[in-house]
Amino acid sequence: MALLLPRLTILIVLVLAIVVAASRILGKRLRALSKEQQVRLGEATTSADESIGGIRTVKAFTGEKFELDRFVMQIRAVRELGFARSQFAAFFASSINFLMNGVLVFILLLGIQSVTSGTLSSGDLTAFLLYGAIVAISFAFLAGSLGELYQASGAAERIFETLAAEEERVNTAEPIDSQSVVNSLRFQHVSFSYPTREDVRAVDDISFSAHKGEFIAFVGPSGAGKSTIMNLLLRFYELQEGEILYDDVDIASRPIPETRSRIGLVPQEPLLFADTIEANLKYGAENVSREELESVCKQVAILDFIRSLPDGFQTYVGERGVQLSGGQRQRLAIARALLRKPDILLLDEATSALDSESEAAIKSSISSMKNECILIAIAHRLSTVQKADRIYVLHHGKIIEEGSHHELLGLNGVYQELVSYQALMT
Repeated sequence: MALLLPRLTILIVLVLAIVVAASRILGKRLRALSKEQQVRLGEATTSADESIGGIRTVKAFTGEKFELDRFVMQIRAVRELGFARSQFAAFFASSINFLMNGVLVFILLLGIQSVTSGTLSSGDLTAFLLYGAIVAISFAFLAGSLGELYQASGAAERIFETLAAEEERVNTAEPIDSQSVVNSLRFQHVSFSYPTREDVRAVDDISFSAHKGEFIAFVGPSGAGKSTIMNLLLRFYELQEGEILYDDVDIASRPIPETRSRIGLVPQEPLLFADTIEANLKYGAENVSREELESVCKQVAILDFIRSLPDGFQTYVGERGVQLSGGQRQRLAIARALLRKPDILLLDEATSALDSESEAAIKSSISSMKNECILIAIAHRLSTVQKADRIYVLHHGKIIEEGSHHELLGLNGVYQELVSYQALMT
């Protein structure tokens, strides 16, 4: 083309530059629409998942119409964004086609004029137009591909954001002998703020120690920092100040899986997987025998219930354990933690869903574990921690009182007020 008609070739190159610039401008808008549609689709999916997962709450509050209306509104937003994206993609591709075809028409008119005036042969004009058509068709296909690419990149941005998230730090240090036992735990001047509230310290200069065979507890109002201590011990977050030591070894210098493998966790709202009772109990302790399984289940007063089921340990518990009661789920969670034979047993309101008789039985079984591990409880119900060797009272991230149940009552401080509120004074 450059050899046949240099000036007209330069014209096409200029138009191509305009096409590229327009593609970038229009492509950004197309990508934004695609990303927004994925965000709305995610919201609609989350809404549906929450409604189905919490169907009992929805029905109890007669919220069926509200949930349906909310989902319909979100899906309509997704549909409208889909229409807008499709219209813009069509406009994007057709605009580029229009520009390229317009250039060909313009070249044809100029060529006819040149052929008429005798400055250009009809053969050269035909050859140039054929080459130009090849260029136009190529850019038309490129425009369609660019449109699809921009749409895909917009939809994939959320995936890339997830992939770009900082990974959990993996320490390459050699793990401590797996047969060894953690005999002591110590927090030394630990301070931490959550990333979303960097100006507020969730825990502030916390120091305490615990040894194998001890039962310690943390109490205090909501937001005092109890759960943060548990999160730091499990290394869900890395420390900002201070140290956490296992037998005088900083856990920050050890591999994260090793740190967690020594902890048995019983959360306040235990999660059971959509599998059998046995699979849930053996989660994290795959090699336990049936005898051990039954022994621990007997300890937490759930063995008779399991045996009464038609499929016994092979009973399917449903998604999130929906086919079991809250107390049954909690007892299974306690059994699951005990089966790990942990060096540190973390109890986060572990008996909150149990009746008094079951709570007493489980307290007894947990107490029997005390000599085998470090027992740490986080509690709002102070009846669960009265027998703790030491109780730490937290307020605004600081330890403001510590001692046994009776020692703290004698201080007439925050703990005594908490006990009074719960009518536990004797």
